[in-house]
Parts: sequence; C-alpha cells; structure tokens
Amino acid sequence: MELGLQGLHSLRSFTISNHCNELESFPEEALLPPNLTDFNILQLPNLKSLNGKGFQPLTSLKNLRIMRCSNLNCLLEDVLPASLCELEIFDCPLLKERYGNEKGEGRVKISHIPTISIL
Repeated sequence: MELGLQGLHSLRSFTISNHCNELESFPEEALLPPNLTDFNILQLPNLKSLNGKGFQPLTSLKNLRIMRCSNLNCLLEDVLPASLCELEIFDCPLLKERYGNEKGEGRVKISHIPTISIL
C-alpha cells in the first residue's frame, strides 16, 4: 500500500476503514507521519496483525482506536508508542479475549496506557 503520508507533517489524525478490506497487516514501515496523534483503524475484517515497524515512528501518538477488526488478535505491545494515552477497542472479539480481563496476561502488557476501553 503506497499512500505516501510520511511527508505530511501537519497531519495529526488518520483513519483507515472498510475501503481497504484486503489488508491483512498494517501499517507498513515509514507509511505514517511521526506527528500523528490520533489513529483510527475501523472495520477491517481481514486485518490479522499490526506491523510493529509501522508504529515505531509514531512518537506523538496519543489515541489509538480499533473497531470491528474481527481477525486482529494482537497489539504488538512492545512497539506501541510510550506517548499513547488512550486505547479504545470496540467489537474486536480476539482482542477482547486477549486484553479484556484486567488481571490477564495480555492486559498487564498494555497497563502502561492510562486509559483503556475494551467493549
């Protein structure tokens, strides 16, 4: 996927949604600009994984929303930006299973994020 967004330094919010149904992994390395503060991943039923190299440059990311990604099963906890303040997961059954239990092993790995909402 060639979007060429990394040069858009004023871009603060980005949403990828159901128009990209074929995506199985996202984002690609160096795809998104480092100044991004809000990232929304919506209705990608074939998305299976998040690419860690794609998240590494997002040092300003504050809010991550993942909704209706039924095949996504892991957040790659070790590469989520330290700047992340809010994580919202809605209608993602595999993520809910992994991170929904507040005392579960998966939840402990993302416990550094101040606000977590999993529905």
